Amino acid sequence: MTENRIHLGNLGPGDVALLKQVAEEAADKAVHRTFMAMGMDLDDPIGSQRDFAILRRLSESVQDPEYSADMAWVRKTRTFLSGIFGKAFLTAIGLAVVSAAHLLWTGALSLLGKH
Repeated sequence: MTENRIHLGNLGPGDVALLKQVAEEAADKAVHRTFMAMGMDLDDPIGSQRDFAILRRLSESVQDPEYSADMAWVRKTRTFLSGIFGKAFLTAIGLAVVSAAHLLWTGALSLLGKH
């Protein structure tokens, strides 16, 4: 009758236990490093679950056609505002806001009789 054991030479039970412990620690460290490389800390399981929930929601929203349309609009607006016409547009808006603030300030001063 043959045994289903691997023979590694003249190893005693202490040597086998040591090899088993080293293998388990190496596997644990490899798994820990792999998860850390993916941005998950195994020492904080609640935080990891929260991160997975956020990723799940993000994945669902990315598949939504309305979300894709919103992102297309944001990209179109960003590229428009980065050009010369966008700079002129932002300058016009800035001038309008400053003018409106000046008008309100002047009106408030005239109501108080200080102008």
